[in-house]
Amino acid sequence: MSRAETNARERETDPEKNSLGLWVGLAGLASLIVGLFIGFSKDTDCGSPFVPDSSGAQLFDAIRREAGFGISNTAADCAEELAGPTAAAWAFTLGGAVLIVLGIVLANVLNRTKESAPSVGQSSDRSPSERLAALNQAREAGLITEDEYQTKRSKVIEEL
Repeated sequence: MSRAETNARERETDPEKNSLGLWVGLAGLASLIVGLFIGFSKDTDCGSPFVPDSSGAQLFDAIRREAGFGISNTAADCAEELAGPTAAAWAFTLGGAVLIVLGIVLANVLNRTKESAPSVGQSSDRSPSERLAALNQAREAGLITEDEYQTKRSKVIEEL
C-alpha cells in the first residue's frame, strides 16, 4: 500500500483529527452570517449599519434651521445610534472572514503534515541499516511496540 493510500485511510478512519479546520471554518461562516445580518438589519429610521440612511434626519435638521427653530442634532443622533451596531456588525463579519481563512489554512496544514510526515521505518533516502537503527531507537525509547518494530523491520528487510 502506498504512502498516499495509507494517509487517505488514516483520514477516513480518524475524522476527528481532520475536522478542526472544518469546525473553525463553520464557526467563521456562522459569525460572518451573524455580522451580515446585523449589518443589513434596518432597526431604526437611520438605516442599517452597512447602509446608513440619515437623509430624513438631515432633511429634518435643514427644515428646523430654515424655519428658525435652532440647531437640530437628529442626523448626529442617527450616526451615534448606529455606532454600536456598526462596530458589532464589522467585528462579526471580519472575525468570521478571518476564521474561515484560518479554517482553510488549518485543514491544509494538518493534511499536509500527515501526508509529508514519514513514519518510523518507512522507506526514504536513508539506507536500510540507518532505517533499522532508527527503528531500534524508536523501540528502545518506547515510541513503538515490539509488534510494530517487528512488522516495520520485516518491511525494511523485504526491500533489500
